[in-house]
Amino acid sequence: MNKKKLFAFVLFVLVFCGLSAQVLSPSTKKDIISQFNKHIKTISCISSENFDLMSVYKYQLDQAEDFLKKQQVNNFDNDIYAKNLELKLLIEQNREIVEFMIPRMSDWYYKKAVFANLNNKKQEAYNYLLKSVEADSMNVMANYELAKIYLDSFQVSKATDRLTHILKDDSLALEESQLCKNLLTFAYDKNVITSLAFIKEGKYSDAEDILLQLQSYCKNDILNICKPNLIDENINICKNGIYKDHIKVAKTAVDKQKTKVAGDFLVNTYDYLQRNRGEIADTSDFDDMVKIVVGNYLATAKGLVEAKNNEARIDLIHKAKELASMLGGDYETDVLKQIALLQGTTTTTDPVLDSLENAAPNTGYADKYPEFVKDTTANVEKEIEKIEEKFVYVKVNNYEKAVEVLEKTNELPSIKSTKNIGSSNISAIREVTAKRMHKAEYAIFQDDVLTADSLVDITEKMLAKYNMKNDSVVVKIMNNYLIAIDKRVCQKKQEEVDVMVHNILDCIRKNDFYLAEEYINIGMQIKGSSECKLNKQKLRALKRQIEQPLEYVKTKESVDELLAQGDTARFLKEYAALENFYITHSLREMSVQHKPIKDIIFEFGSDELAVNTIENLMKYRQYEQGVEALAALKEFGYKSRHTKKIQKQLGKMMSLEESKRNDKIAQSNRLMYKYGEDKWFKYLIKSYNKNLIKWNKLHKEN
Repeated sequence: MNKKKLFAFVLFVLVFCGLSAQVLSPSTKKDIISQFNKHIKTISCISSENFDLMSVYKYQLDQAEDFLKKQQVNNFDNDIYAKNLELKLLIEQNREIVEFMIPRMSDWYYKKAVFANLNNKKQEAYNYLLKSVEADSMNVMANYELAKIYLDSFQVSKATDRLTHILKDDSLALEESQLCKNLLTFAYDKNVITSLAFIKEGKYSDAEDILLQLQSYCKNDILNICKPNLIDENINICKNGIYKDHIKVAKTAVDKQKTKVAGDFLVNTYDYLQRNRGEIADTSDFDDMVKIVVGNYLATAKGLVEAKNNEARIDLIHKAKELASMLGGDYETDVLKQIALLQGTTTTTDPVLDSLENAAPNTGYADKYPEFVKDTTANVEKEIEKIEEKFVYVKVNNYEKAVEVLEKTNELPSIKSTKNIGSSNISAIREVTAKRMHKAEYAIFQDDVLTADSLVDITEKMLAKYNMKNDSVVVKIMNNYLIAIDKRVCQKKQEEVDVMVHNILDCIRKNDFYLAEEYINIGMQIKGSSECKLNKQKLRALKRQIEQPLEYVKTKESVDELLAQGDTARFLKEYAALENFYITHSLREMSVQHKPIKDIIFEFGSDELAVNTIENLMKYRQYEQGVEALAALKEFGYKSRHTKKIQKQLGKMMSLEESKRNDKIAQSNRLMYKYGEDKWFKYLIKSYNKNLIKWNKLHKEN
């Protein structure tokens, strides 16, 4: 009896669980219905008139269909089953529309472009043509019309690329093929004539732009219509013409006293010369212009003597040095000597900074792999372009198996002679070398130094293993890429130096001269390879710029220590000397923070201390600071008449003090600027001016 009851209970539980499994909770059902409604609403909005949205519609249909498949398990629920049927029907109806329209989108866009063009809506027509070729890249008429648009705007490469792309289609109809060939021939002839006309008009840059595009087309001239010699000859004419135009602009700028404009043009001209050394032989007028602009820079820098003009002065000196380095030789040496004299030094070097720089190791690829760096004067960019065309961007690779062996299984034997490798494996090693070095250069471009190091390292090991380090092709590949990579590293290092300069200037603004000095030291230790020349002139100039502020800060620390020790009298005496240093070297213009001695004395709250300080400063001939201490008595509430005697005495002693005429003039200007309009100091000013007449008579001969 118990067994029967147990069996009945188990059966009841199983039936109950089975029924429960077929029932969705209210919240789950509500969520599913909501998703059905969302898809139904989306699919219901599909319209055959919205052609631009066909690809979107297709995606929406695919999403709805995926959802529908997942919900088949819930069809036991009547509400869900009804929604399932509704959505399924909508998908079937609208998929027919979408699948019919999508293959015809390119033609539809082309027709819209034609209609827009007839209504003189050029931009709208152009946009429709782009959509047409996006939908079908082989739409002949759309490509043809785009090519015509590009030709009208002198975008020759874009036009010829489109036409060449179409003509490579073997299934092209004869009429369509002839149409594209005619336009391609017309495009070539028209642009050759246009470029020659530009040259005749002196519009060399416009002509060169067209000719370079034609030159690019000629590398893949499927109609054999090119005349490469004619193109190359006129490109050379353009390059020389552009160079002459640069010189004319620089001369005009100099004549109009726009030295900076001239300097900027000469920098651009130098870059242009470097890229086109083979075509431009005579550069004597460039050398002459550089010398004129450098002379103007140095003359202007010489006149900027005030501390507030330090940055402008440094910038001019930097520009002069940069231009002089373009000519090099004895001329550059002479300019560096002039700059050294201008900066108040006998040499262009700083022993401390030089020792820091020399102690830092070189960190470049040219030093790490010297066995490959054979020709540092090669035109690296052109050589790499040739290497990449031959090895990196090859579309048909005859050495895939050998490359696979080298890259993946590394099964080639270690051997002592390249004679035993075989021509296909030698070619594979060369190709792998080029591809790895190409990746390494790109890694450096992306600041991924670890990847670049790894790629160069494994490449060197591979070449050593297969005795290919002396292979002439490999050496050429490695030489050019290592120099190119080294230049990229050098650029990054220069950016690091420039960041240091920015940090130093920020520290100067914040009066943190210790940190500024630390950044200078760090910046001087930044180095690339021995082939990398970093410009650290701003670091050196900033070192000279912060020397006096740094000396002020260090001296102030020792002066403050006197106050901490309770030696107030000595503290005020030394603080007065510090203030004199601050005034003499115009540290205010360097934004160095300084509290006048009058404020220090007033904070002590003792007029007796002020009087004693004035007497003490007069004793040690620190007259200007004595006047500052006198100003503290004004703060304490003394009237001018109360200090009449001491004012007269200070004025007399200041004016009769022995000093150079320039220093006396500077002192007089400071005194008049600070106190000339303040009636409280009227006795001081009157006494100073009266006795200054006597000083002038005594020093008239000087």
